[in-house]
Amino acid sequence: MSYPPPPPPEDPYGQGQRPAHQEGSGGYPPPPGQPGPEAQPGGHPPHGQQWHGGQPTPDDRQMAFFAHLGGGLLGWIVPLIIYVIKKDESPFVRQQAAAALNFQLVMLIAYVVSGLLMIVLIGYLTWLAAFIFSIVTGVRAGQAVNQGQQFTYPFNVNWVQ
Repeated sequence: MSYPPPPPPEDPYGQGQRPAHQEGSGGYPPPPGQPGPEAQPGGHPPHGQQWHGGQPTPDDRQMAFFAHLGGGLLGWIVPLIIYVIKKDESPFVRQQAAAALNFQLVMLIAYVVSGLLMIVLIGYLTWLAAFIFSIVTGVRAGQAVNQGQQFTYPFNVNWVQ
């Protein structure tokens, strides 16, 4: 003979449990169009996840690939050219070329600082480190966008949007 489980204890304050989605005053869910707790700022998917603004075409992925790889090898010129040419044609290419251009502008600042530090000889090492980092990051970004995924550069700024 088995006994039924005991009933849960009553809430001494009479409030009951609130569902997890009812945060804030009034217990209403967030208004439509507001990002949930899993969303990242700017509406970008987390690193390594698919682009959700419509699947990019193979041509879009190729142009984004060239923006990232060209930036890693040749600096800020390639992403700038692709950004100017393709910014009105594809949101995916625009966003990726802008990200590559922003990163290469940060790297340009690193090269200038390294050039100034060459007076005390450490600039040669910092320039080489920045150059290698730029190439490796450009290749990784190119691989990600060629697969249709979003890539976020480390310590990037949003000067060009």
